[in-house]
Amino acid sequence: MVLPGKICTVLSLLSLLPVILPAAVNNCATCHQYEWSMQNSVKAVHHTLAGRKLSDKLDSGVFSGRTFSDSSGTYKFFKEGEKFKISVEDKESSKTLTYDAIYSIGVEPLIQYVVSAERGAFQVLNIAYDTKKDEFFDVFSGEKRLKGEWGHWLSRGMNWNSNCAYCHNVAFKKNYSFESDSYNSSMLEPGIGCLQCHPALPGACGHKELPLLKKRPSHRERMFACASCHSRREQLNADRFIAGEDYFDSFRPELPVVKGIYYPDGKVKEEDFVFSSFMMCRQFTAGLTCTDCHDKHLLRTFRPIDNNQLCLSCHAPDARGFKGAPTIIANEHSAHPDGEGNLCVNCHMPKTVYMGRDARYDHGFTSPDPLLTKLVGIPNACSQCHEKIDAGKPERNLDRLIDYFNKHWGSERFLNKRARSLAVARAHDGDLSDENKTELLKALAVEDNLAWKATIMNLLLPRAADEDVQTLFKNMLKSESPLIRSAAVRGLSALPENVEILKGALSDPSTMVRIDSAFSLGGESVSDKRAHSELIEYLEFNSDSSIGLLKRADYALRSGSTADAEKFALAAMNLEPLNPEFRRQVAVILLRANMPDKAMSVLKKAKEDFPSSADVSYALALLYAQMGDLNLTVSELENTVKLNPGFSRAWYNLSVALFRIGNVNGAINAADKAAKTDKENAAEYLELKKYYMHSQAN
Repeated sequence: MVLPGKICTVLSLLSLLPVILPAAVNNCATCHQYEWSMQNSVKAVHHTLAGRKLSDKLDSGVFSGRTFSDSSGTYKFFKEGEKFKISVEDKESSKTLTYDAIYSIGVEPLIQYVVSAERGAFQVLNIAYDTKKDEFFDVFSGEKRLKGEWGHWLSRGMNWNSNCAYCHNVAFKKNYSFESDSYNSSMLEPGIGCLQCHPALPGACGHKELPLLKKRPSHRERMFACASCHSRREQLNADRFIAGEDYFDSFRPELPVVKGIYYPDGKVKEEDFVFSSFMMCRQFTAGLTCTDCHDKHLLRTFRPIDNNQLCLSCHAPDARGFKGAPTIIANEHSAHPDGEGNLCVNCHMPKTVYMGRDARYDHGFTSPDPLLTKLVGIPNACSQCHEKIDAGKPERNLDRLIDYFNKHWGSERFLNKRARSLAVARAHDGDLSDENKTELLKALAVEDNLAWKATIMNLLLPRAADEDVQTLFKNMLKSESPLIRSAAVRGLSALPENVEILKGALSDPSTMVRIDSAFSLGGESVSDKRAHSELIEYLEFNSDSSIGLLKRADYALRSGSTADAEKFALAAMNLEPLNPEFRRQVAVILLRANMPDKAMSVLKKAKEDFPSSADVSYALALLYAQMGDLNLTVSELENTVKLNPGFSRAWYNLSVALFRIGNVNGAINAADKAAKTDKENAAEYLELKKYYMHSQAN
């Protein structure tokens, strides 16, 4: 396949969006012929064609009347005159709708197509094209996503303007309006071209209409250009990041704080896009950047990974401890002979398949640990390999791998990582006990990686009111890392006496920390115009997502605007009408806004729509309790534990409610169930049971 070259001066190639930014852009090839010639190399084309308008040259073979059917319906790809079209015959509604296909995302192994929707929105199909097998497939592997669910291809979770376009085009601006619920997006050019990573310095190349850098960025600052797209992150401003600026002034990277995104040891689980993983590894702490391994224009690695050539460029004896890298003799270190088991990447960068068919290396450089697989279900590279080669040999099981592993590895540093992973795993499962808090604090004390320190601090937030944790957070405000200072600010916001400390953080050097401080202070943040305006920009920019709207509702409450809180909360609920958890959260906000009747209305409708949701039932029970109706409280709590017999907190509340209405035997039984379903707090529930029994005896 011959790939089309991109020439910045040919504006006809750039007419992809309703608005194209005017720019006096010189042809970069005039001065940079060698770099320009690289753009269509095998790897670099992943940037060059990261985003593009559909064309006969590249897409006519796909849009030739071909069809694909799955559990949701039938998709047909065809042309109508000069336009590319996709019709979708929906089985649920028995309707067929036809959309204009405008863009493509990706080159290989798969291409996703983007269609024009309403009010300037563009949506990404869940049906992708496999370029190697020449076939369509469902990237969600047959998972049926319903209309109204966040992940349905016509919902916000698959919106191109918000989720895809920034990282697939140059100088993209989302330009979302909450008031009209519309997009007026723009960009400089499609795909990742020169100016995405090389914004102009003052007076350079005549780029008068482009954003200018104040100074030439350092090697590490250049890495932030990669990180701006190669990371799973929250955006902090309205697309104002310029390559070379501080990443943390524009983005908040996702860390292993919430269960299911990363494994507790830092291995990737969901699609995490490299940078956060890399931040959590020793190589990042040592000062390595993306371009120590990858050519910044060709994208390929400087040396092949075969025979460990790339890794040994730092770790071989003749590398002389480059950037503190320990010397490694591969055969001795791996305890494997030459072959697959001796390759560094197979142990420390195991691949994970995303979007059904796209296998990618993990850049966390974690160490496999079969014991963590046994204890908390974290996959390890040893098992991933030996499950294949030891098939049919039951004696070569996980316990054997654990024994073998313990004989060859087990340094103090490794054991510290294992202890950290176990503490994180327990925190992910909601274990906030004194014992696990102590384990997290121990892990924090020996941790030298700043991203992991920030992760542990975020996991400690539920215990933020504890005196020792408060002391920790206050001390961490002096950290060099904005991630750590951000966690400290959020922890300190748990107690009202920290208001003056939070006001001081409004002038923090990092935008991230200033935003978090302003959010915590609510209306009091107005005292600092810069921090307040940054917060408002952040909230408005993210108002096209349900989580962003809930944050906006929360801030409205903190600022005393109950009307705005209700408006944003209901808008969030409308974006995810099939999500019972959002109904519950909206009800909580309405209750905080002193609107109990409206909260009750939301929860009753949620129970009607989601009768099997124990969380909705529990929230409704708590609202009945707050309104003083104990009989309805008991009835709803009984429904909650029927739906989820393992819901220990519901059993506890049921025991209290039953005791208050005089049903002591029922209260004793409920307290006993609470103890059996929550062994961490069993003593508390058993003491309550003794109290009930004593009162009954008297």
